[in-house]
Amino acid sequence: VANTEKALLLEIPVLKGGGLGDISVVADLSGSGMFGPAMLDGIALDVHGNIYAAVSTDSSIKRVSPDGQQVDTVATVADNLDFPASLAFGTGKGECQSVFVTNLALGPPGFAGPGFAKVGVGQPGMPLP
Repeated sequence: VANTEKALLLEIPVLKGGGLGDISVVADLSGSGMFGPAMLDGIALDVHGNIYAAVSTDSSIKRVSPDGQQVDTVATVADNLDFPASLAFGTGKGECQSVFVTNLALGPPGFAGPGFAKVGVGQPGMPLP
């Protein structure tokens, strides 16, 4: 789960019977963004459990290891991101190792603007139910 305002990635276990277990912090991405404190938006997971998070105020996509110990930037403004929001892995032929990202387009002139970007991440997405 992404906590947008606090820039936290959280894990909430689902218990037998459907109840919820204790919430734990997987990663804290609250370091300063390009335009103030970091804010998260959409997330997606790959088949290895890595979390891809849209950091809107940093105009980046971060890949976070399942244990939260490793955080890598996989896309930035240079990849046509402009305050990224929602993201999802492709499901079409040849697209399963790409993340498609929508832009809120709140950046100053010279940013990518409204639209979406395709970012190759080298891993297929986790199948959705």
